Amino acid sequence: MTLGLQHGTVRVVPHDPAWIVVARHACAAVAAAGADLLVDVQHIGSTAVPDLAAKPIIDLAAALVPTASSATLVPRLAALGYACRGERIDAGDHLFVLDAPPGVRLVHLHVVGADSLAWQQYLQVRDRLRADAPARARYEAVKLALARQYPDDREAYTRGKIDLVRALLSSP
Repeated sequence: MTLGLQHGTVRVVPHDPAWIVVARHACAAVAAAGADLLVDVQHIGSTAVPDLAAKPIIDLAAALVPTASSATLVPRLAALGYACRGERIDAGDHLFVLDAPPGVRLVHLHVVGADSLAWQQYLQVRDRLRADAPARARYEAVKLALARQYPDDREAYTRGKIDLVRALLSSP
């Protein structure tokens, strides 16, 4: 199984069905750690979409109960090995990462409000890519081209996908 990517680098590899299994275990561990603070934990992103090439980093989203604070989750997730990377204002989430060994990113965990637009959009994009083969093919082509263009610039790679992600969110 191919899992993990040096922080800041970009490599897109063929889908590995083992990612689904790894994500299932990671979701269960996060859900148990945040039991009273989380409504749901889902596998999102490209590794959650069969037949879609992806960076070999598992993306998860956790929906925080409306009355809870993500700060309360920090020590619980730290016990699982997650480090808090702070709030991402543009996405409306708190990012936690799981590295092993140091500097090799395995999991991105996005903690968002259960009633937030970010939660809805994470699931909407994943579900659209799962159900729509032409959209999945377009997305994969863009990802592969961006990975070739920006192998050492994760931010540029991510910015390059924004317009396509917006299109996925705006079309039925």
